[in-house]
Amino acid sequence: MPRTSAYVGREICLTTRHGKEMALALPFSLGLGASLSLSPCNTDQLGTFSGEVERLDDAINTCRRKALMGLEQSGLRLGLASEASFGPHPVVPILAAGQARRLCTPCPRCSAPGWGLLDISPGLTCRTCGTATELTATEIWGCVACGHQVEQPRRDGLSAADPGHCPWCNP
Repeated sequence: MPRTSAYVGREICLTTRHGKEMALALPFSLGLGASLSLSPCNTDQLGTFSGEVERLDDAINTCRRKALMGLEQSGLRLGLASEASFGPHPVVPILAAGQARRLCTPCPRCSAPGWGLLDISPGLTCRTCGTATELTATEIWGCVACGHQVEQPRRDGLSAADPGHCPWCNP
């Protein structure tokens, strides 16, 4: 269990009908110290992947609506939903663990949970000629609560691209 999680001992409402709790429960328990409480709201009313029910909103707003439905039904203060279709796959618990880790990371400006990678900027320069490539040059980290963002170098330390990725050296 994490030492500095604001979620230790908390119950989080998971709004799903499709068994996602199987992949999410352990990473949220071990990574946050929180338990998931399943809220089996009829989320299919917001649209289905198969197209049987038309989706009327974009993925982010649909996901928010799902989470709010679960919170309303459960009376809990913390909610979680996803707008994704996935079955048993070994990468799912890794993604859930990454989400739990992100929720344990506070914003350096407002201290809200969820500081993490928001975007990337391409343009890593070729080490031979200096031409910008399509490879990631910097990462944009930020907070969805207050909007604070910081552009920083790649986490892997790569500071120049191999000429094999260069549009000038290797057209």
